[in-house]
Amino acid sequence: MRNLVLVSVMLLGLFLASTARAAEYQVPKTHPRIFIFAEDLPGLAQRCQPGGYNAQDYADLKEYVDHEGEVLRHSAPSFAFVYLIEKQLGHPTEKYLAPLKKHILDMAAKDMLEEDSWHHYQSLIAADWVWDTWSEAEKQQLARGMRIEEAGTWPYRYYHENVPCWRPGAPGRVLARLIRSLCFSGEGIADEKVKAELDRCYDYITRELGPALNLSGGPDPSGFGYATFTEIWSGWHFPIWERLGVDVWKSTGTGGRPNVWGTQFPEWYLYSQIPVEEALLNRDDATLEPISGMSPLSAPFFLRTGSKAARWWVDTLRARGREGYFPGYLWAKIIWDDGSVPPVKVEEFPLCKYFASGEGPGQGMGEVIWRSGWGQDASLFDFRCGDYYYGHQHWDTGSFILDKLGYLAIDPGPYFTYATVDAEQGTAFDENYHHAPVAHNLVAFFRRDGEPIRQRLPEPSDPAYYMFKERPEDFDHGDILAYEDTEHYAYVLGDVTPAYDNSVLRKQLRAVVYLKPDTFVIYDRVLTEPIFVKRWLLHTTNAPTVAGGTPAVIEGTAAQGIVEYPKATRITAIDRGGMLTALILLPKDALARTIGGDGYRYWVNGRDYFYGELKDERAQRSLQTKVPIIGWGRVEVVNEQPDATFLTVLHVQPVALEVRPMTAELVEEQEQVGAKVGRAIVLFSREFPITGHITITDQAGKTLVDRALATEVKPEPYQP
Repeated sequence: MRNLVLVSVMLLGLFLASTARAAEYQVPKTHPRIFIFAEDLPGLAQRCQPGGYNAQDYADLKEYVDHEGEVLRHSAPSFAFVYLIEKQLGHPTEKYLAPLKKHILDMAAKDMLEEDSWHHYQSLIAADWVWDTWSEAEKQQLARGMRIEEAGTWPYRYYHENVPCWRPGAPGRVLARLIRSLCFSGEGIADEKVKAELDRCYDYITRELGPALNLSGGPDPSGFGYATFTEIWSGWHFPIWERLGVDVWKSTGTGGRPNVWGTQFPEWYLYSQIPVEEALLNRDDATLEPISGMSPLSAPFFLRTGSKAARWWVDTLRARGREGYFPGYLWAKIIWDDGSVPPVKVEEFPLCKYFASGEGPGQGMGEVIWRSGWGQDASLFDFRCGDYYYGHQHWDTGSFILDKLGYLAIDPGPYFTYATVDAEQGTAFDENYHHAPVAHNLVAFFRRDGEPIRQRLPEPSDPAYYMFKERPEDFDHGDILAYEDTEHYAYVLGDVTPAYDNSVLRKQLRAVVYLKPDTFVIYDRVLTEPIFVKRWLLHTTNAPTVAGGTPAVIEGTAAQGIVEYPKATRITAIDRGGMLTALILLPKDALARTIGGDGYRYWVNGRDYFYGELKDERAQRSLQTKVPIIGWGRVEVVNEQPDATFLTVLHVQPVALEVRPMTAELVEEQEQVGAKVGRAIVLFSREFPITGHITITDQAGKTLVDRALATEVKPEPYQP
């Protein structure tokens, strides 16, 4: 009897929970209802008519559709959207409807949701938009093709005790299931399964995807500059649920905190664009087709949050014509861009930006991006010290990149695991070099026999943000402890300690002072177990030069091999029109080592992990167009002491600029150590915790700055 009561209580709880979920959204009984409701059509048609806000957008979209020979997955929504508008305007529609329905039915005959075709969500969208044209027999055919009999059976999490693989719950698959369940909701076909699937999708967006995208688990960069269409698969859930009455933009943050993803994701794309690249628009992962920053499909719906960065992206892409905004994607712009967010100039954005989760200092993404301007001659410094949250993410906590008129301090190498003829060789390259700390500009740790130490990798690892709430300690890889941005300088203090097992690293803090516009003082305090060697790493596009002592070739040749420089003081690297100078102030009489050139570019512990021959045409094309930054190799500044300090001053400038060589002086006081750089003096505490002080004077000797460096994250004016 006791067990029966317990079971009854449990069933009642589940029923009430399901009822509560169902009450939080209502699915209208009319079509379309994916991004567009039937009542939206008059307004959309009005905006598309001559003189309307979207008149040119629609004219270009219609021209594209009129010249398309057949309907494909990516063009299906375009045909469906033109059909909707032309029907609303009372114009003939058969030329759009007939080929579209043929395409969708042909796909249904082949199984629209087969394992490798779940990303055909655009065809599913089109099916919903022309739903009123389907006969009962055709709906049955669609039901078979969409595998509607399987609705409601998929796992709502990436990882579950009974689901060893994450892929069934990937955002794209969930999006496809959401769309198919909306298509058939109320149609009398597998109603209970459709309702169960909608509830699962609702759970996914409110319990899993929303908190993950609160910059605790997104956006999805893998190393610096990784950009895919993941934001479409993930983000497109948001406007669908918004139309069903779920306030996903504001209420899905962890613990009920505001979700800043919708406003900060376009910003992240904007700030992370490398200035030397044309129009800030060509940063991409090597194995993918080049895309122009934010995709033209996803950028417009961020306008729903009032994002000024989204406004800039949409307008900039549109101004580039077909190169920036593929006309077949203009339907997305028309739906979400109604002109309510006014135009913005990129110069209106602040030059320095701290990206966090909105949950407090040191939480979430933990990325700082500093720029000296928005032109192609600007300096860009990008520093990361935050959580692990994505399976493709690099083990790069504490790393930075630095560019000016060229790629100077780089995050090298393509991601070629799946693009090589020898898959094992490609995987070895990614695991041992490309993703590893040794391929990044940070302080790396090695055993005395040369074996590198990795940063911690959560298990299961992909995608980590679904397990973050259950085992947050596994994904805490770094924290921003202090941050400030002022007129003359900016400052960040990162704690790298959580990124490594405590049997290796006792404590590591990295402090960076940005002396605007082109100089960076980097201070590293590291405490490890005695058996580990510290190496301060700098990766360059071309062979660097090192000043100090007599070089000794350890292996290979001076141009292609390993060379050691005792008492190194200066590193110089040049790429394109930019030059980087790195002055080594600590350790004194440093031993520096260059490792690079053919056969040594990806050198780790006695082996060059070259990725091998490529089989993927996209990857080969990427190499030909130099999309990935391959790099020459790296410089290592060695410190074998358990309690180690590195102090380096980095300066970037045009190669052609005739100026005196960059200089900096080591400043040592009893409890502080630092650098005098020009008219600035930056001091840091010798011991933990790291504190600091900065003094800056002008040419006349007037004091501009004389203050302690921040000891907490100081709020900055919010710029959407």
